[in-house]
Amino acid sequence: MSEKNGDKYNDINDLVKFSSDVEKLNMKIDEIQTRLYTVEEDQEKGSFLSEGVGNEDFQASSLVSDFFRRARIPNSGDPSEIIKKISDLREQISLLPRIKIIFPFPRKYADLNFDKFLFEWFRNNLSPEHPILLEREYDPDILGGIQFYWQGRFYDLSLRTRLSNFYKKELSNVSG
Repeated sequence: MSEKNGDKYNDINDLVKFSSDVEKLNMKIDEIQTRLYTVEEDQEKGSFLSEGVGNEDFQASSLVSDFFRRARIPNSGDPSEIIKKISDLREQISLLPRIKIIFPFPRKYADLNFDKFLFEWFRNNLSPEHPILLEREYDPDILGGIQFYWQGRFYDLSLRTRLSNFYKKELSNVSG
């Protein structure tokens, strides 16, 4: 991946945006590493997506190839070098700054367009120069809006808090 502003993987958000993406990516990385370890010694310098890995599962091979292309990891060469690059990628992902977002509804009710909009908003407004990772939580008590944590600060944009503040103000006007 290209380097920009000191980030080794400035486009890592092409691979992961949410903590759930990290879990899926780690499963894919584990599969790739398993495949790398099965490469025969005489095939070490060739593409491990060829005979040594099992092209019978074309779809899995194309997913692995796509992952490598997006992560800018070569899909041929010395397996130990590829494993090192994959380990480096895992480390970079583990170091991503996280934004914990609390929603009033479970994930299953949000569509992909909402996820994309949400990620783009946080990326553009809170961390335009560096990759981030969003973590989801669900709390129906916030009623609407969101709450989030970023760099040790808590931001409350929930309907519950707005209604609470409104009624406190109204009560003080009535009693005062």
